[in-house]
Amino acid sequence: MSTERSTSAAKAGPESWTVILLAGSRPGGDPLSAHFGVSTKALIPLGGRAMIAHVLENLLSVPAVASVTILSQDPERIMRHADILPLLKDGRVSGAKSTDGIANSVASHLETLDQPWPILLTTADHPLLDRPMIEHFMAESRQSDVAVGLVSRSTLSRIADPTKRTWLKFRDDAVSGANLFALRSPAVMEALRYWSSLERHRKQPWRMAAKLGPALLFNVLLRRLTLDEAFDRAGARLNVQAKAVRLPFPLAAVDVDKVSDHAQVETILAQRRT
Repeated sequence: MSTERSTSAAKAGPESWTVILLAGSRPGGDPLSAHFGVSTKALIPLGGRAMIAHVLENLLSVPAVASVTILSQDPERIMRHADILPLLKDGRVSGAKSTDGIANSVASHLETLDQPWPILLTTADHPLLDRPMIEHFMAESRQSDVAVGLVSRSTLSRIADPTKRTWLKFRDDAVSGANLFALRSPAVMEALRYWSSLERHRKQPWRMAAKLGPALLFNVLLRRLTLDEAFDRAGARLNVQAKAVRLPFPLAAVDVDKVSDHAQVETILAQRRT
């Protein structure tokens, strides 16, 4: 099943990726957007331009990216922004309206596309995402139906205080998310529907595990499973081959959720310009 699909993909030549750039707003509004006086988080000013412009520019720098769809409640507002208009000249950028929840929105959009695989999902609040990170993740996601980018505690501790993160803890490692997801075959459609039921528990990993079954919950709580074992079991439950991709880039785990994150990223971007 999925193993055969993934093996054949691994033997194939260069891939052409469909990117979905998540740029929506959470229900009830976003405190960070309100703090900076903008209508949506993606347009928060950062490094002299809208945050999403950094992400979009870096995605378009990757030759394997065939298209980028900005998925948002109001994609036209984002695409009309002065910082985004120059990037539209590339010809690979379009917009699509989101629906209820990330998983439902992604699944609904995929149903409108013809043979979109493989698909890269990332977010507009990840302005430090760069070409090396993206290409590393794309390459390492092979031999899977779905892959998730993660950064280990030891990697992230090189640049940040690891106690100020949400960690998924396993027998062999503790990891933090990198807002990178690869969907590599139609088998993931059922997993997306399941993800929809997990979304409200994204900051509570034990509840996510509980929905995947009491045995997995028990083993996660007692840290009896390694990271790879947990992904293997969760994938088997969802009838997909799931893979955890450990990223060697500490900045891959740095997104902008708080004012302190914004200040940190501003400093990093300023250092890059000097």
